[in-house]
Amino acid sequence: MEIVLLENIKNLGKIGDVVNVKSGYGRNFLIKYGKALKASKINIDLVNKKKAELNEKNISLKKNAKKDRIRLF
Repeated sequence: MEIVLLENIKNLGKIGDVVNVKSGYGRNFLIKYGKALKASKINIDLVNKKKAELNEKNISLKKNAKKDRIRLF
């Protein structure tokens, strides 16, 4: 079963990775608990958009943190 990961999972992959797992593990654990979605073009695009938004947010937070750090010293 091919799935797209929604979060980092140790020994499996990172957010946005498409991985093959056994059907029971994918269906009964990863998909059930919201850690993954079935791999389809729509779901892959959705995860990539969310990943891009998170990266942009992290970059802006890092820039603001650097500005605040400079003000302190």
